[in-house]
Amino acid sequence: MTRTAITISGLRLYGYHGVGALERRVGAWFRYDLHLRYDASRAIASDSVADALNYAEVAETVARVAATPSDLLEHLAGRIRRELTAAYPAITGGSVAVTKEAPPVARSFEATFTIEW
Repeated sequence: MTRTAITISGLRLYGYHGVGALERRVGAWFRYDLHLRYDASRAIASDSVADALNYAEVAETVARVAATPSDLLEHLAGRIRRELTAAYPAITGGSVAVTKEAPPVARSFEATFTIEW
């Protein structure tokens, strides 16, 4: 089997994640980057989306999960991982990175949490 994966980069969604009351009320932009390993040999041979891991459906799954607020990026990334591996059993491993683009702190930076499996 050839090692194959799909990467979804820069999925931006507005969300209400964070421990602060302002974060929960006002919200912020979050970026989601996924690298998902699966056996794509059937899709490579068939040229059929039915044999592939459909990245549009994966993005919609992430959006649905991210619509429910979490206090921590760690928790949010874990929920996304659980939902993706349950919904798409072809996924054999990968990573989910969640970035809060502008945390409400005194310095300007992005905060990213990545879960790998």
